[in-house]
Amino acid sequence: MVPVDKLMHVVLDFQPFLDKVIQIAQENKGFTDEKIKHHLNNIISAGYDTTANSIIYCLMLLGHHQAVQDKLSREDVENDDVAKLVYLEAVLKESLRLYPVVPVVGRHTDVDLKLSRTFSMLSMKTTISHVVRRFRITADITKLVLQEDILLKPASGQHIILEPRIH
Repeated sequence: MVPVDKLMHVVLDFQPFLDKVIQIAQENKGFTDEKIKHHLNNIISAGYDTTANSIIYCLMLLGHHQAVQDKLSREDVENDDVAKLVYLEAVLKESLRLYPVVPVVGRHTDVDLKLSRTFSMLSMKTTISHVVRRFRITADITKLVLQEDILLKPASGQHIILEPRIH
């Protein structure tokens, strides 16, 4: 659990992204309204594409690995407590490891980095949890053909079948 004083420090130091971009634009005369609009569109599009593709890969893997899907469908938590979906988080992280949305990382670091939970992770966990609880997923991952561009995308379509779960 994170101590309250650390949370308060993060909350008090938080500056919305758009506010930060406007501040940078005001400090740098070459940063026009058109450039701001272009950068914001890129960020929003990239966030949507990466999250959607990550969900597709995870659902395809779950459809291919029925035992994992069955165990995941039995993970018991309250509707409002996505953080307790420990098995789903492990499944999602494995899916991201096997099918990274950005297939190449061009960075090097000399220090350990601690990654925090993000909105996209919570969004993916919520979406996948609801799909798995309501539907039995069937998929043939062997038919998956990938296209490597800036993002790793399924070029062969998503070979997924959703059938309502009978409770």
